[in-house]
Amino acid sequence: HVLHVRAQGWDLSWGPPFRTVVHVDPQPPINVNLTLRAALQGCTPTAGGNMNDNLRAAGLIPTTEPYSALGYDLGQNAGATIDPALLNSQGFPFLTNVVDWVLVEFHPSAAPQQSILSVPMLLRRGGTIADLSGTFPFWISIIPGNYYVVLRHRNHLPVATAAPIAMTAD
Repeated sequence: HVLHVRAQGWDLSWGPPFRTVVHVDPQPPINVNLTLRAALQGCTPTAGGNMNDNLRAAGLIPTTEPYSALGYDLGQNAGATIDPALLNSQGFPFLTNVVDWVLVEFHPSAAPQQSILSVPMLLRRGGTIADLSGTFPFWISIIPGNYYVVLRHRNHLPVATAAPIAMTAD
């Protein structure tokens, strides 16, 4: 980056502009292993317990993530798909059966209104959130920092962590 700078003197007059070059080296992304859990109220029986997977059983869960069509900018994750076998599985244990798609977003603590990463994921009956291969816990590649983790579902209000979570290499 090239900056053009002018200094103000003691008499409040501006000096001539000078040029300086500033090198900015972005931090490389790190791989972070995450364990996320959630529950959708509409899928949870009144008496409590595990969520139902009625949408999966009825064949109503798409194999392509639905969030791009809803206007979310997913970057390279747009149009992500899953193997249809994940939806046909009766899974053992049954808690791994897919309930629906969710969107996991990462908002930097310094600018919580911005999302730097949006990843479509799968919510399972036991409340675990898995990647598109069905793996739980899952890995993401992210620039180190402190982030609010936001979970979105297409028919529910989003929820976020109360405080930022440190994403570090440790």
